[in-house]
Amino acid sequence: MKPLSFRSSLVILAFAALLSGCRKYKTCQAHYLAEPPVPPLHVIDVLFATDREPKSLEHLTFSAERNLAPQRLTYGVKCEDPEGIASCTEGSSAFPNGNEFFRRVTASGKDVVLFIHGYRYSFDESLQIAARLVQRSRVDALPVAYSWPSQNRLFAYGKDYDVNEWTFEHLTGFLKDLVDALPPDHVLHIVAHSMGNRAALQCLARLNLPAERLGQLVMIAPDVDAQTFRELFLRSGPFKIARCTFQTTILLWDFPGFCTHGRRAPVMLNASTL
Repeated sequence: MKPLSFRSSLVILAFAALLSGCRKYKTCQAHYLAEPPVPPLHVIDVLFATDREPKSLEHLTFSAERNLAPQRLTYGVKCEDPEGIASCTEGSSAFPNGNEFFRRVTASGKDVVLFIHGYRYSFDESLQIAARLVQRSRVDALPVAYSWPSQNRLFAYGKDYDVNEWTFEHLTGFLKDLVDALPPDHVLHIVAHSMGNRAALQCLARLNLPAERLGQLVMIAPDVDAQTFRELFLRSGPFKIARCTFQTTILLWDFPGFCTHGRRAPVMLNASTL
């Protein structure tokens, strides 16, 4: 048998020492906290604004195409099941214009939680998430959804990217009008997911919204170039709390009853990362 070289002998000794160390020290036991009980979900009215092309205003169905009518945004309220199981139509209707929409925002006497969806969403899914955010966080707030014409298809990322840019102008005007319609002493919270962060940050950077009307800005897995994100974020407005989740992180919400976790989140000035 050919004798082992010095290098091979050294590798074997190091491996043996490693195995010896593994036997000597016990591994740490993982301890998991019990999940908090999930609040019961129920059917709720969700206010919406969308620049999707309407299929049927009577049934409040919208396509994945752009609304090219002179009035690009359609406003309304829809009875929605946060779990997407039950169907209801009571109280659902489209409004002739934004007047009734913003009147209801003012009359609610509540904070507003606005959800801006990302890539691969349908119209109904965006409303369901808006309802779920409010109910699971146990927050007494008005759920509002802004739904842009995502194709809701796995291989339509490029089309969604282009259409997301097309919605900037409409979303900018909507955000301004929404803040103007807030009830006295109440604020706007914005939750954006994925590509929805791109639209939200671009629009917020164009506005100069008053600090006293802004609550939390929650950005879930923002699909934005890192340098662009930093530049736009610093111009997005004086939100009281801005929170980001990156990469494989999971956000549940930051109100009582919810927790967050994440990893490898880059640190931003004046922002907390989850």
